[in-house]
Amino acid sequence: MDQTLLAGLPEAQVRAVWGALLAGQVWRGELPRQGTPAYREVTLFPVRSAAGAIHHFAGLVEDVTERHRLEAELRHAQKLASLGTLASGVAHDFNNILTGLVGLVAVAREQLGPVHPVREDLDEMSELVDRATKLTRGLLAFGHRQVGHPAPQELGEVVDGAARLLRRVIGEDVRLVITPAAERLPILADRGQLEQVVTNLATNARDAMPGGGELAMVLSAAEVDAARAARHQVAPERYAVLSVRDQGCGMDEATLARVFDPFFTTKPVGKGTGLGLSIAYGIVHQAHGFMEVWSEPGRGARFDVHLPLQAEAAAAAAEVPLQQAALRGHGEAILLAEDDPTVRGVWASLLRRHGYLVTAVEDGAAAVEAARAAARPFDLALLDVTMPRLSGPDAWRAIRALDPRPAVLFASGYAADRLGRAGDVEGARLLVKPVAPATLLWEVQRALQRAAAA
Repeated sequence: MDQTLLAGLPEAQVRAVWGALLAGQVWRGELPRQGTPAYREVTLFPVRSAAGAIHHFAGLVEDVTERHRLEAELRHAQKLASLGTLASGVAHDFNNILTGLVGLVAVAREQLGPVHPVREDLDEMSELVDRATKLTRGLLAFGHRQVGHPAPQELGEVVDGAARLLRRVIGEDVRLVITPAAERLPILADRGQLEQVVTNLATNARDAMPGGGELAMVLSAAEVDAARAARHQVAPERYAVLSVRDQGCGMDEATLARVFDPFFTTKPVGKGTGLGLSIAYGIVHQAHGFMEVWSEPGRGARFDVHLPLQAEAAAAAAEVPLQQAALRGHGEAILLAEDDPTVRGVWASLLRRHGYLVTAVEDGAAAVEAARAAARPFDLALLDVTMPRLSGPDAWRAIRALDPRPAVLFASGYAADRLGRAGDVEGARLLVKPVAPATLLWEVQRALQRAAAA
């Protein structure tokens, strides 16, 4: 038997292996190869002579390093998926709270007037709500539930557009070098979210080079085979690739294992939220792509963003803008279904103050009953997506079966998984909480006008 199989093992484990063999037993287990990241699955057994005495020992060895790596990747993917679900749930509930705050601040502003001494406090509250909104949007992006509006893009053009801002942000001591691809890279993505990915990767690279250095962005196309695609749970096809490389301090294996975790950061307290890379990770995966990272201490880092290549397509025609209308209604009947009592109260009060007749109920089932019992048809249904008893989309299907005429608006703290990545369903708009009062009133007007035109 090759004695090097047991090299580097703790003495107690070596004694246990030899104890089993000398007792005539078979020993099975996984053993690391000393000084390497390799693993071997080993079966050791005694070989007996014709007289039954143990003559020598033999073994079977199989290299299982690749299996270990794949199992580690699977555990990491499962951990990120669980964290994403948790983050999205927290963001959904928090967005309802923020929606109530936005509405109450708007009401207070209307009642106090422009010169009241409390106005400054209300303005500061609004800024805090904006900061909290950005935080929850980051959580939703990590959980793949941020609502986007994918459209045909050319990755090189997006990177060039983002670079104009980045050169002002990364500082004079960091040199930005962009290497274009040898071909066009048409993709389908939300441009704003994609620019956020580029910005987050670039600022992360800048922070890794406090003494300056080169930040390289290399664009290319690559074929992803079935095995690699399976590891990332994507389709095997051609991908547009953006490689972002820095000359910074690099990362060790422990840091690499957590690099996409939300709120994980190696920066000092107050210097970062730990959401930049997790947001980028979520946006890329929501666009059916994936990210890979390589790094070693002292040798910088490289992040590769892969997005599926698309056939060249003309940009979608922009919707013809409606004429700006006053935000007041004229007695139109609105059915509001929202399970959060604060949001329901704030929105019902806002709509009534602006000239609408509002019937407010607590869930989808109650909305269907209200539509069935209404003395006059509703002009618009404003439905939260996730509600007890009956969801917003299911309630809308039942309401439309009773009367196909009302317009509809959906609202949610997160809904990309329920309403589709484009944010629309059956021609309906999705309002992403928190919704500013003016935005809500404008969207109501817009939906009513569209319904009238149809």
